[in-house]
Amino acid sequence: MALLACDGEMTVTGRARMPVAQLWGDGSDAHRDHLLDDDELLTHVHLPAGWARERAAYFRVISRFEAEWPLVEAVARLEVDDGVVVRAGVAVGGVTTLPLRLPAVEAALVDRAVTPDVLAAAARIATEGVTPLPMTGYKVNLLEAVVLEGLERAIGDGPERVE
Repeated sequence: MALLACDGEMTVTGRARMPVAQLWGDGSDAHRDHLLDDDELLTHVHLPAGWARERAAYFRVISRFEAEWPLVEAVARLEVDDGVVVRAGVAVGGVTTLPLRLPAVEAALVDRAVTPDVLAAAARIATEGVTPLPMTGYKVNLLEAVVLEGLERAIGDGPERVE
């Protein structure tokens, strides 16, 4: 998720440098954790330089103390200038078989003032069109809450803190 939110790239033996998202493809093959062939090896992960005024946070919800796997998790990256979101990177995990970047959530944040209403509206977008599998419907509410908490934590205690 963090590599997705940060526009990470990777180098794989025998291939040109590519976005990290290509490691998983579209997730249509539930029998594979990645799309690397048996003779391929991920050799490098490349991260671009951070944004000038970047703030970031990770948040997860777990079912028990010190659980290994989160029910839902989110990474939020924001660049805020004079109280306005200039750039955003938001990704989530635990809701499908692969981590997801949330471009619609990012678009709802960019060029908008950091306010509780803007953050809450962006977090709600994370659940649009979600069709949970049987017995996982509870994750829809968790997803919205976790994305919102991640955004609020990314804002933090700086001058653009959400009041």
